[in-house]
Amino acid sequence: MQCRFILFCTLVWMTGCTQPVAPAECQGHEIGSSFPAADGCNTCICEASGVSCTEMACPMTDAGTPNVDGGEITPDAGAHPVDGGTTEADVGGGSPQTCGTRGAQPCPAGSFCNHPIEANCGRTDQPGVCEPVPEACNRRLDPVCGCDGQTYDNACEAARAEVSVAAQGRCPDGCTDNRDCDRGAYCAKALGLCEEIGVCEQRPDVCGGVVDPVCGCDGQTYSNACAAAAVGVNGAHAGACEEDPPVCESNRDCPDQSYCHRPDGQCAEQGQCRERPDRCTPSIRWVCGCDGETYRNACLAQSAGTTVAQAGPCDDADVGEAGDVCDSERPCGNAFYCDLPDGQCAAEGVCVVRPEMCNRMMQPVCGCDGQNYSNPCVANSGGTSVNYAGDCR
Repeated sequence: MQCRFILFCTLVWMTGCTQPVAPAECQGHEIGSSFPAADGCNTCICEASGVSCTEMACPMTDAGTPNVDGGEITPDAGAHPVDGGTTEADVGGGSPQTCGTRGAQPCPAGSFCNHPIEANCGRTDQPGVCEPVPEACNRRLDPVCGCDGQTYDNACEAARAEVSVAAQGRCPDGCTDNRDCDRGAYCAKALGLCEEIGVCEQRPDVCGGVVDPVCGCDGQTYSNACAAAAVGVNGAHAGACEEDPPVCESNRDCPDQSYCHRPDGQCAEQGQCRERPDRCTPSIRWVCGCDGETYRNACLAQSAGTTVAQAGPCDDADVGEAGDVCDSERPCGNAFYCDLPDGQCAAEGVCVVRPEMCNRMMQPVCGCDGQNYSNPCVANSGGTSVNYAGDCR
C-alpha cells in the first residue's frame, strides 16, 4: 500500500498536480497510512476511495461489540443475553406470552419459545417466553451451547436459529448411548439421567467390593456404580431396582413425556416407561423405529416415542442407491454411504458403495457419525464420510 502511495506521489510531483485530500472517513489520517480501528483489535487503511478495515472477530468487551466495518463500538443490537432473558432490543409490549408448557399457545410468526437457562431447556414442563427471532446478529464472540446440542457464537445467533441457550460456553462432545463410543468405553451419564447426553469414558477394569447397590438404566441391580459402569451401564437411581418394575404395552400406558421403551429389535415385547430424551447429538447413524419410520439416530427415535427396530433405514424407506443425491434427510441404502467432501457433513453428497476391504494404514479420522476410525476407508466401510483428520474431539 505504501509503495503505491509513493508511486502516486511521484506521479503527482512529475505532473504538477496537487496532492489528493484524504476523505473524511480517514479521520485526519493521510492517504496510504494505517491506523487502529475503533474496536481496538482491527486495522484500517486510508485510501483515496475511503477506508478499508480488516474484519477479524474481536473478543467481547464490556462496552459492547465492534461493528465489522471498523466503525464506532455500539451495544449489541438485537442480541439475546446468555441467560436467555429479554433485552432492550426485544420488541413488543405488555406481558410476555408464556410458551413451551402444557396448555400454552404456540408463539406467533416471527418469534420463538425461549427458555431461560434455569428452565433447563423446558425439561419437566418448565415454561419459556415468546421472543422475536433476530433478523441479524453482530460478531460478538461469546459461545453458548444451544438446547439442540449445537455451539453458537453468541446467544443472538442461537435465537436466530430459534434455539434456547442451555449453558454458557461451547457444548461438550457428547454421546447418547454406548454405540457412540469406542471399544472399551461407554456413554457415562450422571445418576438418574438415563436418556440425557453423556460423555464417553473408559469402562473400569477393577471395582472394589463395596456394597452400595444402584439400579441400572437397564433395570438390573448392581452392587455399586463401578460394577454397573464395568458393563457399560449407568445408574437410574440409588438402591436396588424394584422387584416388579412397571411394564407397558404401548405409549398409552406411560405418563406424558414418556414412552414405552423396549430392547432394540423387540418391538412386540413388553417394555418399561422411560422419559423421552430432550436433547440428542446431531450424529447421523440411521435407524428404523418400531413405528416404521427412519430416524437419523436412536436418540431421535426415542424422542419421538419409539424403540429401535433395526440399525439402518427401514426396509421400505425411500433410500438412495448408487449415484443418488443424499444428505442428513435423505439416507442411502444399507449397502452404500453418503460420500461428502471432508468436513462438510451437512452438505449434499452422492450415494457410493461401501468398500468391502480396507488396508491397515493408520490415518485416524473422525467420521460424520462422531466415531473414530483408523483411516478414511474404514470410515466409508462403516457407512460414513470423514468430518476431519485425527481423533474426534
